[in-house]
Amino acid sequence: LTTTFHTLCAFSPMTKAYTRSGVKTAVELVSFSTKNKYSTKVLDVWDEISNRYDDMISQKAATVKSSSSLVKLDASLNALAKKIRASHQNSDPKKPPLKDAKSSELCCVTKEELVEIVVGWKFAKGKPRYALFKHLNNNTDRDVEQMSANAFGLLTPLKCNDRNNADLVVESDSTANCKRALDEMTKLRGVGPATASAVLCLVRPDLFAFMDDEVIECLVEGKRGYTAKIYMDLNDKCCEIAKRLNDIGSNRKQGVEWSTHLVGKTLWTATQLGTMEKNLDFDDIYQKLQHKTPPKKDGSKKLKHHCDKDTDTFADKTPKKVQKSTINNKGAKSQDREERLAKRNGLKRKGNSGEDTRNSTKTEG
Repeated sequence: LTTTFHTLCAFSPMTKAYTRSGVKTAVELVSFSTKNKYSTKVLDVWDEISNRYDDMISQKAATVKSSSSLVKLDASLNALAKKIRASHQNSDPKKPPLKDAKSSELCCVTKEELVEIVVGWKFAKGKPRYALFKHLNNNTDRDVEQMSANAFGLLTPLKCNDRNNADLVVESDSTANCKRALDEMTKLRGVGPATASAVLCLVRPDLFAFMDDEVIECLVEGKRGYTAKIYMDLNDKCCEIAKRLNDIGSNRKQGVEWSTHLVGKTLWTATQLGTMEKNLDFDDIYQKLQHKTPPKKDGSKKLKHHCDKDTDTFADKTPKKVQKSTINNKGAKSQDREERLAKRNGLKRKGNSGEDTRNSTKTEG
């Protein structure tokens, strides 16, 4: 792990050219972290970027035609992860999956879940490679269930109170077990390390990151590839970053528990932010966080700046005071005008009182 960290520290944003948009921003995030020696400042920035993941998923779904279903697929993937982790926690790691067991008795993914949800999400989020569907569909339902059950059986179930927590860090299995689980999944037709990682991070997010193209280019030196060796290199680095972030946050009463999977998600989020916002400055992000208005305890609504629809960081109460003052002035002017009109009408009534009396006398006669 020490060797991995030193390699990570030496990695520079200018080391190579990137073929995926925004990767330089993710590399700069890693460089920013090592430069600031993984201080609380670094943790705050990672937390902030991580919180933008859902926004970036929605943004990609709205702007890329092939990703229009990404929001629904991301939700379906999260639901599948909860289901698998619940099943895995109740399984016996010492008891190998039975070849003649029913699918309902196995902790596994089905062929439909693999093709429609996992691979569908992977293609919507990254570059779609539709030629793989032919190979994936050559697997039988039983093949997918058995191979995934075998892979999950090699991993220790999560030991935590909240088994639906996708990003909880727990005691790790050995690297050898992780590699064996990866190899088991890749026995399926059309399933390489990238697709296998998308499945395995559902059951043990603390051990596996998803092999995004952008994360490969961010963390792995040399040309982007999809071999098991490249994946394990990427995964080790995500795991090391997660441990360092958790070491910083260990003194906090509240905060995010960083997992290998969450680190990968956050690096991908950084690439999307870098695509949208050129020259993203992490020091600037940190400074804005320091000046962010804390939430009010009385539950009263915060005022938002008229130019800031998404955040109340720069809440401005001045316009309301000015508006109130304007309303009071208008009310005073209106009152003065009414008084002047009343006086004028009173003078008219006095001046015309004799004429009014005569006219009334004629009428009555």
